[in-house]
Amino acid sequence: AGLTNYEAALQLAFTQIEAKSTASQTGGNRHKVILFLTDGEPTGRATDIMQTIYDHNSKLGFSVVILTYGMHIDRSSQAAQILNDMALQNYQSYGIRSSGSPPVSFPF
Repeated sequence: AGLTNYEAALQLAFTQIEAKSTASQTGGNRHKVILFLTDGEPTGRATDIMQTIYDHNSKLGFSVVILTYGMHIDRSSQAAQILNDMALQNYQSYGIRSSGSPPVSFPF
């Protein structure tokens, strides 16, 4: 366990999804899922992490589901809370205006 740069990992994952979605016309019809695994606390602020998710997912019509897995992380830690909020895409708790964003659901 240590520190993990959540923002960099999420930016890379969303960049890959965005590239695949625009590269083919069928990309919009596929299920989009990020499997986020970590064994560490985030290096950045939780608000910045959630803003990164919001900014990228809004470009994709809030179609990306994020599944999070924390390994060797205490359930009462900051990492556990942010992983839960990432999966729920709970923007409001971080003061991020998310008007018009639908609740996250599993489309499959």
